[in-house]
Amino acid sequence: MGGRNKSHLGQRQCLYWRICRRCCQREQHHSHQKYHQHAAKQRRAGYRRFGERQQTWLRRQRLLAALQRRYRPIDRSSEALFALKPVKFRYKQQVDPDRAERFGLIAEDVERINPDLVVRDTEGKPNTVRYESINALLLNEFLKEHHKVQGLEDKIAQQQKEMKVLTAQLKQQAAQIEKVTSQLEKGKPAVPVVATNP
Repeated sequence: MGGRNKSHLGQRQCLYWRICRRCCQREQHHSHQKYHQHAAKQRRAGYRRFGERQQTWLRRQRLLAALQRRYRPIDRSSEALFALKPVKFRYKQQVDPDRAERFGLIAEDVERINPDLVVRDTEGKPNTVRYESINALLLNEFLKEHHKVQGLEDKIAQQQKEMKVLTAQLKQQAAQIEKVTSQLEKGKPAVPVVATNP
């Protein structure tokens, strides 16, 4: 009886007895109190780290959203490619000892068509062509033509289906006409032949 009262008194004096059921002895009160204090500190630190991660994620999402607002489709800007004139050339022997034949664009000509497609030197003169941008424009034109061809193929396929339906209907109508014609011929009275004396 005395031991049970002592255990009950230990639970009453422990502020964390609702969390830790094992804390039922008075001599265990101090160690469990430290344990729960440490656990609470760890939880607060975890909440703080979670909050920092959330803030980092939100900042990243805002940055991505700001960058995405600057994105625009190329649309008809790639039609400037039709005005470009590719050339073949050879570098001087000091630059390329083999003097291999190369293909490309002249930066000055590209600048007159679209200044954004050239890279300038320190003096502001066109130095080279942004071929990575040229590739993106080529891809845009290719996709546009691909969509056109795909649309034409879909139209042709639809027209072929309609032609098949019309052909089947015409065959059915021809069969009906032939059937009606044969019935009329069967029910038609024979024409009497009158013999005439010369």
